[in-house]
Amino acid sequence: MTTLIKEFVKKTIVDNKVTIFSKSYCPYCLGAKDLFDDLRVEYKALELNERDDGPEIQQALLDMTKQRTVPNIFVNQVHVGGSDDLKKALDSGKLATLLKDAGIKSHLMVIPPIYRELNLDDLSPGQLFIIGKLVSG
Repeated sequence: MTTLIKEFVKKTIVDNKVTIFSKSYCPYCLGAKDLFDDLRVEYKALELNERDDGPEIQQALLDMTKQRTVPNIFVNQVHVGGSDDLKKALDSGKLATLLKDAGIKSHLMVIPPIYRELNLDDLSPGQLFIIGKLVSG
């Protein structure tokens, strides 16, 4: 693997607020891209299986992140991780924070705990929604 590949990976991460290193046939990658589509968040997806240098990019990502699998997701240059990590970031509110810190407006909102105290609904505090659609429970 060349230094050029590592530099390409770093530049791609720096140049895009959300980067998804993906494979077009991977269901976990499709799920991650669907989530960002639902949030109406622009992202750069690099389909490694469609690139001649895909294996080298995947090796560079392994060297950088200790993660070989895809999707390999970055938000605001922060390594979120893979599909399970994205779900955890969504559930914990970390994803909303990363998007906000990147200056990205999304359709992700957190129902504040006050609504539970007011008995306005039966949702748990911090329940995450995409406008009109429950995304975690």
